[in-house]
Amino acid sequence: MGSTFYVVLSGSVEVVISKERRGQEVVVAKLHSGDSFGELALMMDTCKRSATVRTRETCEFLKVRDTRSCS
Repeated sequence: MGSTFYVVLSGSVEVVISKERRGQEVVVAKLHSGDSFGELALMMDTCKRSATVRTRETCEFLKVRDTRSCS
């Protein structure tokens, strides 16, 4: 479930989506310091995630949580 927006302060992450029919994961983006993700969690009226984000190395994040939804 998603209800948080993140800014990568240091380090890097990869954004992955699952291809359900083939059971594969596809890296669709690599994000670095200054990049952000999770904006859909704050703009949409749904808590469903559209991707998985994994760290590629040690990271620091700025985290903004929407406390009105997805508890």
